[in-house]
Amino acid sequence: MTGKKRVIKRESFIISLVFVPIFCVKALGLGASSKAALFITVVSIVFSILVFLEKHITGKESYIWGCILLLGFVNIFISGKFSVFFSIYTLFLMKNIDSKKLRNALFIVGSLIFFYLIVENYSSGSTEARYISGTWQHIVKRNNIIYVVYFALANLLILKKKECFKLFAIILMEVAGFLLFLYTGTRTGFYCLLLEGIILVFFKCRIIQRSKTIIHITTITPIVFTLISYWMNCMYGSIPVLYSVNSMLQNRLYYGKQYLDMYGISLWGQRIAVSYVEETYQVLDNTYLSLMINYGIILLLLWLWLNVMTLKYLLQEKRYAEVAIIIGYFFYGFTESFVIVCFLNMSFFIYNDFLSQHRRIHDIEKNSVIG
Repeated sequence: MTGKKRVIKRESFIISLVFVPIFCVKALGLGASSKAALFITVVSIVFSILVFLEKHITGKESYIWGCILLLGFVNIFISGKFSVFFSIYTLFLMKNIDSKKLRNALFIVGSLIFFYLIVENYSSGSTEARYISGTWQHIVKRNNIIYVVYFALANLLILKKKECFKLFAIILMEVAGFLLFLYTGTRTGFYCLLLEGIILVFFKCRIIQRSKTIIHITTITPIVFTLISYWMNCMYGSIPVLYSVNSMLQNRLYYGKQYLDMYGISLWGQRIAVSYVEETYQVLDNTYLSLMINYGIILLLLWLWLNVMTLKYLLQEKRYAEVAIIIGYFFYGFTESFVIVCFLNMSFFIYNDFLSQHRRIHDIEKNSVIG
């Protein structure tokens, strides 16, 4: 084994010690106030430094990564959130590393956590206040993180099988997802899973694969979703039909509109207030608005660039299963803000693969043009 291969293998192992523990923290829903979560995160960061010190990126690429990492780090102090920086930092650490073993380890650990959450929540479904059909109602609700973990496991399995993911497997995945929806009451996760299944079947048709119109529309899906999300939240209160949509989304458009009115769109990001108390409840459950308002337009543009370019690359390489995964998580972004957290969004393995294929920015631009 050459020295370079030994370094890459050692980096892959250490990254597992970084990624898997923090995934466990996120999947178990341990908050910032948890001492265990804090300890695990600190230890993982220490391990990550070992990988960081061994990274050898030279030339123009090192300057670009340096600027992006610095932007993410500064955003911690501006937005008061660590999510974007950790996602950028982890993506940098994973660059040029084969993530297959990490994904396998994550699938095993994630499966154990998933079954633990199922059992742990079986008798402890809590009564929560939810905005349904225009009124606040108290319903028995199990933790949404259960479906987030299942969604991650399903996508890890798709990444493993990719284009060999057969129709029977898709149906089985959807049936299990529907049963889990009945158990947890999490509609968004099931709709996202259903969308992924449709896309997986959709792109098995050669007519669809050859359609330039569909290819181009698929490529700009991240931009379309962002514009639709902004438009719905911005226009809420002005268009009657959006009241019905807001009811379906459990009052999310109402809160999104409030955040837009109170804070506005920010270039570099800003701190925002949240409240989980029923009387003063106010949470921004939307990835696109979180980026616009909390993290800033600059980071939103970088996020959109990464996704559009990755989709171009995947469509060029006819890797349609991975296209379905990215769009599935983007759909999740309409009602959740975790999509920018690399430890819960399996699309980051795809981003890593895309970035690792290109050593320089001009290579990316050259090789990602379709047709």
